[in-house]
Amino acid sequence: MSSLVGWTCWQAAWGQDTTESDVRVTTALHDDGTRTVTQVDSENHTSEALTYTGNNKLLRKVAYTLDEQNQPLQGIVYDGKGRELYKAIYKRNAMGQVSEETEYTPDDRLLGRFIYRYDGNGRLLKIDAYDADGNKVSQNGAVPDEKQPGRNR
Repeated sequence: MSSLVGWTCWQAAWGQDTTESDVRVTTALHDDGTRTVTQVDSENHTSEALTYTGNNKLLRKVAYTLDEQNQPLQGIVYDGKGRELYKAIYKRNAMGQVSEETEYTPDDRLLGRFIYRYDGNGRLLKIDAYDADGNKVSQNGAVPDEKQPGRNR
């Protein structure tokens, strides 16, 4: 099961609402030397995040369908050779935060689920991961400020 790869790449690129009709491109540089270039087409409600090695080799592509607020509804994750790895569907809470991510294989078999838990101020407290059979497989405890959704890496 992935560990929020697609969603965190997407979140690293946006800290604000992009409801204007335009295309925005951002680049996030990561501590491991990789970089993610994200393009958001707010008019067509699509986005693409491409992650490259330090040597400019494509590692991963994530193609998103966005809602009216240009937040991800679903994402399809591909490896560097263009093979579909999995797809993720996102549910949001009343505050617009991702509350659940469900991941499926390319042939629609359930891989697992992530449940996001927030405090009263909207800060992410923990993420619980469940396998395809509903068994809890991990729990991420306190989430440091730099890993909060909407913060740059």
